[in-house]
Amino acid sequence: MTSILSFVVAAAATLSGTVSVQDAKPGKVTVSVVLADGSKRHAELQGGGRFEFSGLETGVYEVRIKSGKRTFILPRVLVEPNGIHLPLAMPPSMKEEDRLAALDAAMASGRSQVRGGLWREAIESLTGALKYDSGHAAAWAEISLARVGLGELDEALAAANIAIALGPDEDSYFNNAGSILYRLGRYAEAAERHQAAAELNPDGRGVYLSNAAASYVALGRTSDAIRAYEAATSDPNCPASSWFHLGIARMKSGLTEGAISALQAYLAKEPDGPFAEIAKQRIEFLGGLRLP
Repeated sequence: MTSILSFVVAAAATLSGTVSVQDAKPGKVTVSVVLADGSKRHAELQGGGRFEFSGLETGVYEVRIKSGKRTFILPRVLVEPNGIHLPLAMPPSMKEEDRLAALDAAMASGRSQVRGGLWREAIESLTGALKYDSGHAAAWAEISLARVGLGELDEALAAANIAIALGPDEDSYFNNAGSILYRLGRYAEAAERHQAAAELNPDGRGVYLSNAAASYVALGRTSDAIRAYEAATSDPNCPASSWFHLGIARMKSGLTEGAISALQAYLAKEPDGPFAEIAKQRIEFLGGLRLP
């Protein structure tokens, strides 16, 4: 995977959040960010456990939470131009092997419940996992999926963005956020997330750039859609439907030969697929060979 920094443009941004401490007698709590030059900025918690670092350049930071003699480290936190708000917690005082075992058990339950469509139960389990590691990006990603299942898209997007901030090298988190943005009608932002996913994992470009292309189609940006579909279809594992949609986009742009070749490529992959009859009709309309 390539570095997320390859597509983050330096700009002033804010990292904010809250920190809860689960110990009965917590020490003084401070939050620190490690800057690119190795220096640190510190913030003491305000009312409600709030903290804020403004004026940061966009990029990836190490974040440290210190309570008394204990330190909790988030090794890679992405701060984007719109900023990020993180609800964090110091893990409870317990043996490390016990903490990890409790985390793994809660994650396993949550994932199973998400796969089984038990959305509320999944959120409860995954929220429990966060008590043991509030920086666990995968837990936030699963919470996002559960929120989508409940139709709570704004909450799903918030959780997806936290997953991205805590796991900035995971392409699937960007793709999931893009899919939520698409459903919210925020097509330009959706395309950016899908493009970012493809930059992080070029081997997944078939799916990710097809998703980006769909957003460009919704925006009426046919030329951008064609470029995205062409890049997507360079992946041998791209969805067969991408060839169909590439053909339709080329057809709209008057690229007759390219449209025919893309539609024929779709039919070669899915001769009985859901778009097969439409593809045959469009090929015939464009003057291609008559198909059975």
